[in-house]
Amino acid sequence: MVFGLGGLLPFIALTTLALVAPTLAHCDWLLVLAHYAAVIVSFVGALHWGYAVKEGAQGRDAWLRYGWSVLPALIAVIALQLPTPSGLRLDALMILSALRVDQWIDQRRQISEWMRSLRLLLTVIVAALLVVASYA
Repeated sequence: MVFGLGGLLPFIALTTLALVAPTLAHCDWLLVLAHYAAVIVSFVGALHWGYAVKEGAQGRDAWLRYGWSVLPALIAVIALQLPTPSGLRLDALMILSALRVDQWIDQRRQISEWMRSLRLLLTVIVAALLVVASYA
């Protein structure tokens, strides 16, 4: 839980900097945020690679799990090629989509309630911050 909530700090700090001091220290804070978001979007997808390996996924389930695990990273790369505001919005959409896919997958597996709640909280905050920052 600590690491999950700690992962919000860069989103909060970079969004704040983008809104308040967009060129402080000659740095494009929106671009830094876009790169951090790409890493996190990739991470959220990559979790499923680990789950698939751990569970020994086979057949159709393996195709779904491994296939899904790489899609967020591919979308994140596309987002980095777009104008930064559009890329941030695409990352927000991907974060929300990843939550929905996780909820669908969770119907078949037992995920602890605290993890489910944490994931929802983190997703809503991150998506909101990315959308807010995209209008900076």
